[in-house]
Amino acid sequence: KVTWFTGPDVGYRYPLYGDGGQQIGTYYPPGNLPGSVYDFYTMFWWEPKMGDNLSFQLGVAPWLGTDIKVINKDSWRFPWQALATYRFSPEWAIKGGVYYTARDRYNWVPGGGLIWNPAGDDSVQIDLYYPDARLKYKFDSAGVNDLWLMIHGSYGGGRWTIKNSGAYKDQVDVSDLRILATLGMGEMASAPYGSLGIGWAFNREVRYKDRSDLNYKLKDGFVLSGELKF
Repeated sequence: KVTWFTGPDVGYRYPLYGDGGQQIGTYYPPGNLPGSVYDFYTMFWWEPKMGDNLSFQLGVAPWLGTDIKVINKDSWRFPWQALATYRFSPEWAIKGGVYYTARDRYNWVPGGGLIWNPAGDDSVQIDLYYPDARLKYKFDSAGVNDLWLMIHGSYGGGRWTIKNSGAYKDQVDVSDLRILATLGMGEMASAPYGSLGIGWAFNREVRYKDRSDLNYKLKDGFVLSGELKF
């Protein structure tokens, strides 16, 4: 996955001049983000069942986040989740567990709540659940791969090791909270799968590991997201 950044610049821009007095460039102090960063990851997922009503969702995702210029031990993270779901009727289930994000701001996140399938199947699912509340509706797609619409929240951004425009190496976590409407086809754990989402991001923040004095907050803004898997 590729993430592109444009601004903002931290601190004052210092012009650089040549021997003849002409401006030859601009120096940006440490704290600026690179133009792009990259994520390389895979996921291992297991859903064991104990009887008809109790199931578990266990997953881990080895993850490398970097701008390519800096790759070290801080580039790696290993987020995982361990959840259990107990269905006590065709319409209702209870779900709980823990998420480990390996991120800077929200590292350990407890999860818990109720899942409601008012139709008694998976055509409509309402998760009254923290932190992954959602409303999902599956359309009657006449044999085509599952087509669905979901209103949901998410923890956006990522964590990367970078060499910024001031030639300073650091680890940066760019985070936000999002409310999204996503139209998708297929299941995330399989292929083919595709989705397109639009929403609003708030509580946005840039946090550095070694230079916390350079941390800053961003304005709220629109989000446009997409994913395609073969």
